[in-house]
Amino acid sequence: MMLGAATEHSSSKASATLWVFQGDDVVAFDPSDFSRGTAVKVPPAARIYPERFAINGRGQMLLPSNDGSLWFWNGAKATTVTAPADDPINPRAPESQVERRWLLGNDGSSLFVLETFPGGGPPGASQVRIMQTGLDRRTRELVLSYEHLPCQHTVEPAGTFESPAPDVWAPNGVVRDFLVVTHWEHQWSDYVPEPDSNITHPDDLPSCSALQTVCWHHESGGWSNDDIDNPPLLDAAAQGSVRLQLDETVEMNGYENGCGRVKFTTPASQIVLSNTCANYPAPNYDAGIMPANAILAPGGRRAAITLRGSPASDAKISLRYEAHADSLELRALRRALAEMPVVDIYEPGVASKPRLRIGHVELVGWTSNREVLVVQRGHIVGIDVETGRRRESTIEVQSAESARVVWP
Repeated sequence: MMLGAATEHSSSKASATLWVFQGDDVVAFDPSDFSRGTAVKVPPAARIYPERFAINGRGQMLLPSNDGSLWFWNGAKATTVTAPADDPINPRAPESQVERRWLLGNDGSSLFVLETFPGGGPPGASQVRIMQTGLDRRTRELVLSYEHLPCQHTVEPAGTFESPAPDVWAPNGVVRDFLVVTHWEHQWSDYVPEPDSNITHPDDLPSCSALQTVCWHHESGGWSNDDIDNPPLLDAAAQGSVRLQLDETVEMNGYENGCGRVKFTTPASQIVLSNTCANYPAPNYDAGIMPANAILAPGGRRAAITLRGSPASDAKISLRYEAHADSLELRALRRALAEMPVVDIYEPGVASKPRLRIGHVELVGWTSNREVLVVQRGHIVGIDVETGRRRESTIEVQSAESARVVWP
């Protein structure tokens, strides 16, 4: 369950809340002293579909249901929000054919929805729109609208597949002043089928490439957008201009090596923070170490990254096909796997190596610019990244994915 991506916050002096799943509830704790606060009973699907569950800085919660309705906690009670009978700004999409992705606004009064549904344009085309709505799901503002044309993308080495539907993302599923859309666009130099051609088979479709678009909200009102590079986002802040992105395409000796790079991107520069492909090379063995999550500190000047290894260090590590045994490589790999999981703390632009490495823990989030919360032996622990000082708690968690730090 992936809970824990930090979000952008206006002030590092603001008070964060630690939310932890315990039984059927999600329980609030004050991370300054680990005192227990509000407990909210949530649907079982919140654990099953963590990517759809959101908590904002006001303590509101959102979980889309399979029937198209929304489970919503308004801070005092749970309600079920269904689609309005009419919408004077944007007519409702056909319910039987629409795909929706929901995000929760942090302002206490907004929801955001990406809708993809059949359009009236070329064969196979879809209409895509992102809307900011009220808590009653009535449209307030159109964020983005475009036509998605059918195309294929290459997934090596398996071949070509029809491109998936667009998707939308915000840190922890909560929109502050930006959101990011992942979509696929034609490479127009390729063959484009005639309107009466058979476009149901990928070979009949033009090629396409994945793009990401940041949509950000102006303080004076209205939305703007800009394209960015497309590796998956782990965290972002400052209207999406400061980003942590995961590049999983790094290959060694022709193999997908179970490794990846985390890049720290700002308008001025792009820095590789963690590169497990280079730091833990394993060209001969079927094992690897991957960045599991990465979270920006308040203000975006520090980042914490969890690394996980597979398989366990005491398990049998198999040779890759047509590889050669290498005792030095195997010994180094076992030594690295024995330390996993670890959390590395970086200061981008200050030092290329981690400021601090914390072994046998997993990251939950930042409580300030200098303290992270981690899970160690099933309990929440606070660690000062400058002094290494620890704050123990009695808060039990199943994993780091069962907890989340949320800022106002």
